[in-house]
Amino acid sequence: MKPLSVALLLLAVLAAPAASAAVSLQRGIYLVPADDDIAPAHGRPFNLAGKTITFTRTGSSSFRSDTTALQFDDDRGAQLTLSSATRSTTYTIHAFDFPFFGTSTHTLYVSQLFAIYLAPPPALPGGSFVQYTDADLMAQTTPLIAPLLTTPRGEGSFLAPKVYAKESSDRVQFTWYEPTRGVDVQAVLFKSGNIRFSYRGIGQTHGGAVVISSGNESWRQVSTSVSATDPPNDFATAAPEATAGMTDITRVEIGRVAHSNVLQMTITTRQAIDLAQMPQGLSVDLLSGSLTSTEFLASIPFLPGQALHGRIEGNHIVLLLDAKRFETAFSGDLTLILARNTGNDTVTFHASFDAPSRSIRTDFANTPSVSSFSGPIQDAFVLSPLDPMKVWTRLRDDLQLDPTTIDGVAVYEGMDSLNDFASPATYPGNPGADGISFDPTMSSQLPRAPAVMGLGRILQTSNATDFYTSFLLLHEFGHHWLFYVGHTNAPGKPQDAITLRGGHPSPTLNSPAAFNYATSYDNDPMGAGVFFDNHDGTFTTQPEDADVGYSWLSLYLMGLASPDEVPPFFYLTDLPMDVSEMPPDFTFSATRNDLTIANVIERMGPRTPAYPEAPHVFRVLFVLVYEPSQPPSEDDIGAMQHYADLLRVRFQHATGSRATILTDFEPEHPRHRAVRK
Repeated sequence: MKPLSVALLLLAVLAAPAASAAVSLQRGIYLVPADDDIAPAHGRPFNLAGKTITFTRTGSSSFRSDTTALQFDDDRGAQLTLSSATRSTTYTIHAFDFPFFGTSTHTLYVSQLFAIYLAPPPALPGGSFVQYTDADLMAQTTPLIAPLLTTPRGEGSFLAPKVYAKESSDRVQFTWYEPTRGVDVQAVLFKSGNIRFSYRGIGQTHGGAVVISSGNESWRQVSTSVSATDPPNDFATAAPEATAGMTDITRVEIGRVAHSNVLQMTITTRQAIDLAQMPQGLSVDLLSGSLTSTEFLASIPFLPGQALHGRIEGNHIVLLLDAKRFETAFSGDLTLILARNTGNDTVTFHASFDAPSRSIRTDFANTPSVSSFSGPIQDAFVLSPLDPMKVWTRLRDDLQLDPTTIDGVAVYEGMDSLNDFASPATYPGNPGADGISFDPTMSSQLPRAPAVMGLGRILQTSNATDFYTSFLLLHEFGHHWLFYVGHTNAPGKPQDAITLRGGHPSPTLNSPAAFNYATSYDNDPMGAGVFFDNHDGTFTTQPEDADVGYSWLSLYLMGLASPDEVPPFFYLTDLPMDVSEMPPDFTFSATRNDLTIANVIERMGPRTPAYPEAPHVFRVLFVLVYEPSQPPSEDDIGAMQHYADLLRVRFQHATGSRATILTDFEPEHPRHRAVRK
């Protein structure tokens, strides 16, 4: 729910997009088909529901695969007890030793994340890591059998599946089951070494990958085609002496793995790397071109206890890369940046790679059988990032819209994407006003530009209820004007912070709604709350959140109230705990700090244009991005119309009927601009 600078567009390396399907308009909703510009890799969703894959052992280290109709044992067996720390348990096979890549074992490590390890599993991926790519899977070195390897973030631990085990003389079966979410996945390990994966359903589990790996297969050969050296002690910025050698690059080698689309990069440093001495870890960035390039091929973090994209071996960092740019022949300069929170080293070198002779991925759903595997046994289902600004750019350019006559663009998704795991976010645009922000792109001297709002998946998560959907609309559209007020430097309060970084009011700012309509204590949807002053040095929080009405200060900044209408307001300091930890109706001691609109105007200058001459009719386009293979249904378009209705009604309430939202209007073109109201 944070605003984003228009300059901070998503950085992604994209091949030239193919011709895209046309933008269309249905019942007032703009429909935009996803393509590789808007949503890279948008065409790799999970596609194995209702299917079974059988891997038949053809040698000590080889398999064939057959994908068939679902085979599933409804007798799931006994539920396993999992460790809450590792989300796994140790399981002992009693009837046989399971043969696997030239070894055999009766000890398995069964993970709640749809995986069976044949050695102690690695540390759980951190909370920001959502999904495994093909390269990430190849970077794993622990023996692994996984029908759908996922991450805590991607799997969704709020309703994690239970894991069941059932054993007989010739097989052991594991089932991941959560009926509330529609999750029912099964893996069977046979005494013969055969393996069977079955998928009745995965519910809303996102991402995930089929993978069978010993972590040390013979195909992991790298043909090094590029190498470069770098002088020691040539840091771009100073580094602490104790760890300077750990980020000082001396050599880089890159080559294709098994002649595939995946590259292995080995970075040699002057000193062995010890992440324990780097609590914030280090990062590896690879750019196409020079340091001034914005074309990132990879940005990979290494944190203590985490090595998801590669491994550290002494003074070597070994990374696997599957950037889209490397799916074809490549020739050009590359720039490598090895950095930590203090100190970084860079090296720029020329690289040339032939086109790969194969893709690393096997599409099991559409490949009925594979007689043998000359590379990894894996199929990664990945979600794409989706860039709302590129959606707006596509819409604007295809329909030749005049951006100065549009105030907001509400971008929703009819498909899963990585945005499902992030808060909604907004590019604020330019409302064409002065006195509301120190951002130079918000000015009456520049062309108006709409707020572009990324609002997530329709009918799910953030948009599952009318209350939260309307709150997000009020909040994100509010970022068109709010909340960018600087410190007021009021007498005695030079460091008051009524605004947080990121366009939100301080949570300690008292922000009652100017016009109540849901409760008697409605509060501003931009993030602040209501604190009842008990006039004895204590304050009480509101009985419940009612983020449905803009405050007088917000209305002033939006051009919907005069300065004379803004009553004195206050913020609190010396609180006993963070506001987010306070329950409803909670009484606490704090210091009240009073301010007036005069303090704001002295700091920011007067708001121009001012109320009532400022615009009060706002035009918002509603846009649905969809997967071309799955056009929007009538229900999808109906949901979008409902969201538009919610914004029209709730915005009128939130502003005390001082403003109107138009969502079904004929957009104007640059040559036919209308006079703004």
